[in-house]
Amino acid sequence: MTTLLQRTLYREILKNSKYGADDAFTTGRHDGLSYALHRLIDEDGSNLAGCPLYDPPKGRDGR
Repeated sequence: MTTLLQRTLYREILKNSKYGADDAFTTGRHDGLSYALHRLIDEDGSNLAGCPLYDPPKGRDGR
């Protein structure tokens, strides 16, 4: 379930990046999706989205 959620969030971020942010709604949506993906990866402790940009920092949680 977590893998599917991470990949879905990442796919939506990519889609938003591809078509660009043309108003405050899409800018806020992009920021919110990115924030949610970061929090989910932090909680899980592993990046299952497939993008190294979202890898959790090493050493922060003792791993």
